[in-house]
Amino acid sequence: MFLTIVKTVALGAAAAVALTACGPVKLGAAAIVDDRRITTAKLDQTVLDWQRQFAKAPAAAQLQQQAQQQGQQLPADPDSPPRSALAQLIGFQIWDEVAREQHITITATEIDRIVAANGGQKAIEDQTLAGGLPVSHSRDLVRAFLIRSLLLQRYGAVPNAQGQVDQQTLQQAQQKLVTTQSQALRILKIKVNPRYGSFDPNSGLGAVSYGLSKSDPGLNGAG
Repeated sequence: MFLTIVKTVALGAAAAVALTACGPVKLGAAAIVDDRRITTAKLDQTVLDWQRQFAKAPAAAQLQQQAQQQGQQLPADPDSPPRSALAQLIGFQIWDEVAREQHITITATEIDRIVAANGGQKAIEDQTLAGGLPVSHSRDLVRAFLIRSLLLQRYGAVPNAQGQVDQQTLQQAQQKLVTTQSQALRILKIKVNPRYGSFDPNSGLGAVSYGLSKSDPGLNGAG
C-alpha cells in the first residue's frame, strides 16, 4: 500500500500548484513558500544525502523497479534528482498548510503507528529513498500520508470491514481534497527558481525553460 502513496503524497499537493511559481526568485533560493526559503544549499545537501544513502539501499532500487512495472515513475524526475526532491519539499509544506487550515493535528504516536503497520522504520526509509529523498524525511512522508488519509475519510472515503472504499465515493472525496488543497494554495505564496522548472496543475513537474543555452537556464526570469 505505502509504495503507491509515495508519489501520491509527496507530489499530489505540489502538482496542484498552478504556480505563482513564475516570477523572480532571489539568488540562492531554490523556492520560496510563503516567506520560507528552500535554499539551493539545502536542496543540494538533500540530494547529496539521498545519493549516498540510495547507493547503499538495494531494496530502495527494487521498489523503484516495482513502481515502474506498475506504471508509476519514481522518483518524479529520474533525470533530475534536485527537481524531484524540490517538488517533495514544497509538497510537505503545502500539506502542512492544509493541516493548519483543516485543524488537523498529527502526533508522533500516530506516525509511529503507520510506520509499524507498514513494515517498520527500515521499510519506510526504503520507501522514502525510492521516492528520491534521504531517510531524514521519512516521517515527513508519513505525516503527509496521514493528513491526506484523514481528509479523505472526513470527505466520506471510509474503508469498509474489508478495508475497501467504493470507487465513486473515493473519487468524490479526492475532488473535495483537491478543492481543499487549492484553498491552502491561495494562502501560500510559492515561487520556484526557473532553473528547476515549474509545476503544472494537471501534469505535475513542468520542464525547465532554458535561456540562451541548455546548460544555462535563466535564474531570475519571470514565468
